[in-house]
Amino acid sequence: MEFTVSSSVLHRHLSIVNRVVTGKSTLPILDYFLFSVDEGKLRLMGSDLETTITTTLPLNDMMAAGQGGVPARLLISTLKEFPDMLLHFKVDDSTHSISVEYEANSRKGAFDLVGADAEEFPQLPEVGKGQKTEIEITTDILVQGLANTLFSMGTSNLTAHLFGVLLEAKQEHLRFVATDSSRISCYTRTDVHPDGVMSVLLPGRPAQMLGSVFGKAGDPLKIAFDEHNLVFTTDTVQVICRLTEAHFPDYESVFPKNNNFKLLVDRELLHNAIRQVSPFSNQGTNLVALEMHNDQLTVRSNNFENRNRAFQTIPCEYDGEERTVGFRTHFLTELLQVISSQEVVFYLAENVQSSVLVRPTVNPSEAEDLLMIVMPSSLDSYGYNAYATDEEEQG
Repeated sequence: MEFTVSSSVLHRHLSIVNRVVTGKSTLPILDYFLFSVDEGKLRLMGSDLETTITTTLPLNDMMAAGQGGVPARLLISTLKEFPDMLLHFKVDDSTHSISVEYEANSRKGAFDLVGADAEEFPQLPEVGKGQKTEIEITTDILVQGLANTLFSMGTSNLTAHLFGVLLEAKQEHLRFVATDSSRISCYTRTDVHPDGVMSVLLPGRPAQMLGSVFGKAGDPLKIAFDEHNLVFTTDTVQVICRLTEAHFPDYESVFPKNNNFKLLVDRELLHNAIRQVSPFSNQGTNLVALEMHNDQLTVRSNNFENRNRAFQTIPCEYDGEERTVGFRTHFLTELLQVISSQEVVFYLAENVQSSVLVRPTVNPSEAEDLLMIVMPSSLDSYGYNAYATDEEEQG
């Protein structure tokens, strides 16, 4: 195998594939990139057995086709220090030794690597022919869907049915859903009209990396899956994820239906207030309380162990019975970060312990819909000392 390639182009493509090379695999070969050269192109592959990423780039010149394993960490760290220049790779198929030469302006040099046998790499998974389901969208839709839901995803492999994002396609929409059992995020696109019905759980680890792999350019993207694999393909990049046997819960069954109390508040004001008072909460429970009145919302936190406390009052529009509702701080800050509208609305039930529905007042487009559900936390059950005034304490 012998070819010439741009160092900057190669580094950019290797950085995409490198996201799946963990360096912690029990199989030494997975610490290598697989280089495959043919027809004037270089295909790169990396895998952790659960997820496989391939990307294709044009070569400046090709002298001999072939395949070979290249040490991932060493090559990535080396190319990071190089300006854009042409690199000439020559790989000995029998010894797997790799020689790289370069010359640009006044600099000239070379480095040698010890490669690996391409035959040791696992076979690239294939989606079954004639039995697969496909949908065509663009990369920006995938990235936006994941950005609006990943924060609600479960984080433990012990709950595999929650450690991922549900992709649900129907004729009228494409939907992304994630939950950790205490909150749900649901992002729907009505400008996508799949030919058939699709429901598949994208595992957590590839879900977390897909945004950085594809970016927001809006390139055509094909999603296909069978009973074993889920595949994302553009003109230059392909990501293949092995599916688990876990089944996503029936999320629609827990959507609240009688949340008639409405809290309308400026998103940025609320976000800042929570961040400014939350350091005074108990770090074990990390709770903040929202105290709701007709035109005033008070955000409070209180550490009952050391008696530190803080509050901040901001304007709001509230239609309902006055109440105080507790939330985990990060539950609120994370959902407020993904909402883009100036104002956010909370829909609450008569029972203060019932789930709360949260929506932006305005979605980025008519084709987008975002809703989130979050469970309140009982203030009393954590010994959260009531927000007594100084006069009440003295009395």
